Amino acid sequence: MSATPQMLRTPLRVATVGMVGMLAGAVLLIKLVLVPFWRGVPPRQFRTWFGAHSPRIRAVMVPLGAAGVGTAAATAAVEATTEGARETAAVAAFAAAGIVAITLRVNE
Repeated sequence: MSATPQMLRTPLRVATVGMVGMLAGAVLLIKLVLVPFWRGVPPRQFRTWFGAHSPRIRAVMVPLGAAGVGTAAATAAVEATTEGARETAAVAAFAAAGIVAITLRVNE
C-alpha cells in the first residue's frame, strides 16, 4: 500500500511545525546568547573564536534549515489542492526558504 497525499498531510504538517520551530529556536538562541557575547568581545578575539566554532554552528543550522525548507515545501506540495490550506502552506514554505536565504546571504 503506497502513501497517498491525504495520508501524508498530518505527519508533514507536524514535521514542518517541528522543523521550522527548531530552526526559529536556534536562530533565537543565536540572537539572545551568541550575538551579545560576540558584541562584547574584541574583534580579533571574535574572529579567533568564530573561526574555531563556526563549523559547530553550521553543523546545527544547515541541517535544520534544509529540513525546515524541505518539510515546508513537501507540505505545500501536498496541500496544493486543499482549499484554504494551500495559501498557508505556500507562505510557510516561502518563509522557511527566506530564513535560509537571508542566513546564507548575510551570515555565510
